[in-house]
Amino acid sequence: MRKETIQCFLMDGLFWAIMAIFYGYSTYYLRSIGYSSAQIGIMTAIGSVLSAAIQNVLGTLNDRGGWWNWKRIFRLMLGLTAGLLICMTLIRNSLIAGILFMMAMIFGNGMMPFTVIICFEYRSNGFPVDYGKTRAGGSLFYAIAVYLIGVMTEKGGPIMVPISGIALCIAEWIVLMTMKSSRHQQAPEKADKKVGVNEIRRRYPAFFLMTLGLVLLFAFHNGTNTYLLPILERVGGDTRALGTAFAISAITEIPVEIFIEKILKKISSDKLLLISGFGFFFKGIMYLMAGNVAVIYLSQLLEIVSYALYSGAAPYYADERIAPGYLSSAQAMMTSCTMVGAVLGNLTSGWIYDGFGLSSMILLCIGYAAAGTVIIGASLKMEFEKEAVF
Repeated sequence: MRKETIQCFLMDGLFWAIMAIFYGYSTYYLRSIGYSSAQIGIMTAIGSVLSAAIQNVLGTLNDRGGWWNWKRIFRLMLGLTAGLLICMTLIRNSLIAGILFMMAMIFGNGMMPFTVIICFEYRSNGFPVDYGKTRAGGSLFYAIAVYLIGVMTEKGGPIMVPISGIALCIAEWIVLMTMKSSRHQQAPEKADKKVGVNEIRRRYPAFFLMTLGLVLLFAFHNGTNTYLLPILERVGGDTRALGTAFAISAITEIPVEIFIEKILKKISSDKLLLISGFGFFFKGIMYLMAGNVAVIYLSQLLEIVSYALYSGAAPYYADERIAPGYLSSAQAMMTSCTMVGAVLGNLTSGWIYDGFGLSSMILLCIGYAAAGTVIIGASLKMEFEKEAVF
């Protein structure tokens, strides 16, 4: 791999290792300091909404140029995340520690679009970074981090959650210091133009429609992942089976991400996103029809044609369609789909699960996947019709 690809591989890998603190151990940590499941759900929803908002604000700032470049923004979010994690090791008040954890999660998520933006700015400036290999680094480091943090918390208790996060933030800072701060390929009128979500919606309606479809796919993804343990328990599984199911899905992502550029030479990014919608849909059907744990394990193999295709193809989809001066905002919109989908999926799935049972919850999530796939298809049709006119 080229030097720039290795740098991006480490940058993305360490970012997702930091995210293991929030995605893998938030419930464990918050419960350990006295928060109830309901309180954790509310905090996660609030954190996801604010994360989506900050991602779009930071993407817009990067598009505006000037002092705000990706490296300064990334370092600012990283420094704030590390600072809040340090405070968590010193604070003994549960209320304050929980608020600090939520704020650290928000600022940590603020870095997410820039793990993509950095790679594609490098590419636009003549450094052929292989984003697929970079994203595979994220999956690999996340899996390793989740395991190692689990070992450390078993021996050292909940305090190891923020301590491991601090160590990972330091490592990420060191990697960032070795990376060049690339410059946008800017249009002459860039300083005067409007940027942001509304401008993207006006200029690129098909792209905006695609993001709405992806939000619904992530409502499925987050809803079913949150309640995968009850799905497994219904067919005789337990927490060990849950770990195995998640491990299968994580492992299947890596080959797709490594070879995504080769795949894109055969199938366009928009069609891959449409295929991912069908992948999510059929995964939901398998959850609903499963009669034993083995079927749930088999359903995780559909990660190859669902989440793995999304994570590999989505950044290329934005890069191919959006002008450079709007690209950071567009990439931020793509990553914020995961945050908005998490809120929609987790909250509504929880309500339906509590009120109507597990099967109804799975049917709701299947409905999200189906609706998302239809909307993505409509986005492709809109693009096709536009091209036909010209």
